[in-house]
Amino acid sequence: MLFIADVLPDGFVTKTVSVGDTVTLSVTTGSSKLRWRKGGRKVRQWNGLKTITLESISPKDGGIYQAYTCIHKPHACMRLIVRNCAGNRFGLNCDQVCTCYNGGYCNDVGECICPPGFSGNSCEVGNGTISSCFESRFLLLLLFKRVVN
Repeated sequence: MLFIADVLPDGFVTKTVSVGDTVTLSVTTGSSKLRWRKGGRKVRQWNGLKTITLESISPKDGGIYQAYTCIHKPHACMRLIVRNCAGNRFGLNCDQVCTCYNGGYCNDVGECICPPGFSGNSCEVGNGTISSCFESRFLLLLLFKRVVN
């Protein structure tokens, strides 16, 4: 049996941001009865909103965000990771600099985390293998149908 979610995340399901950043989480749904949870707790002030914006991010904003119409149906789950240092900084006092290219970001120990399609110590190498989330979902659906049928 195939369950289709009635709420889907827009963009990546995991976002990594730095302290002080502003982040927007948004979903696609045809329902006006949208509800949100953060870390399993209902956030009533976001009811009905397809887009939420969190300003001046702090570590307490990190966690799992869910958007749903009925908690028992498949729904959108997004993970927000908040780095302790701003921008391209790292280290105990955020006093060291890390340079990442092509949309990569520096983790808390100074290593670049590269986006899909890039690799190398600074994400400087293009692999030519960028695939969209849609393509991945489509391939998974095809594989699922082959297994079920």
